[in-house]
Amino acid sequence: MDKWLADKAKTLSTSTLRLIRSYLNRSVKRAMARDLVKRNVVDLCSVPRGKDGRPSKALTLAQAEAVLKAAEGTRMHGYLVLALLTGARTEELRALTWDHVDLEGDPDADPAVPPYVAVWRSVRTGGDTKTRKSRRTLALP
Repeated sequence: MDKWLADKAKTLSTSTLRLIRSYLNRSVKRAMARDLVKRNVVDLCSVPRGKDGRPSKALTLAQAEAVLKAAEGTRMHGYLVLALLTGARTEELRALTWDHVDLEGDPDADPAVPPYVAVWRSVRTGGDTKTRKSRRTLALP
């Protein structure tokens, strides 16, 4: 088992190796519950360090400042500020309409509600966000 995971560590990331070990562990535990195996050998194995993940595609602060400076005075400036400050996906922001935006919030509520944008749609086929968890309300900084 350890040798197999070590071989996989040459091509897979550490997080993927952890998932594989977890799946194997769960499967063997279920087999133990059904008296198909006597011992869970997966518990004896550790997860080796896999390949490094892909490098981040996030902008550096200097790159973000350069983008904002280049867009200053254009119609894109507000869109870029919103994208950079909220982290929303571009396809979600392109689907926003003014009824999804609240620039005042409700400071008198308990607890206070800050200004926000409601990201519940996108310009993807069908109008859905990337995942169900992607449907969210983002506070405006």
